Amino acid sequence: MRKHNNLLRAISVADYILEDNGHSIAEASKEFRLGKTTIERDINLLGSVAFYGREPNTKELQMKYIKVKKTLTRLAKEHNANNIAKWNAKKATS
Repeated sequence: MRKHNNLLRAISVADYILEDNGHSIAEASKEFRLGKTTIERDINLLGSVAFYGREPNTKELQMKYIKVKKTLTRLAKEHNANNIAKWNAKKATS
């Protein structure tokens, strides 16, 4: 039963990450009042079940997992680009 509850939460976390233009792990952590590590574990659980489990909706879970990973990668790249731009702007004014 616990694994099932964790999977349901993992799906909810994935849905949240995919909402709007995407939410980061930090944002999901605040939304669900869970640690970042727990959010990461939930995403990993979703991937494990999607690719190695025996759920009837395997293809749907696989696509959701892939979309979540792509969204998190995109958000990380955008975040890093913003930080680099801020650093360059700060350095130019120094």
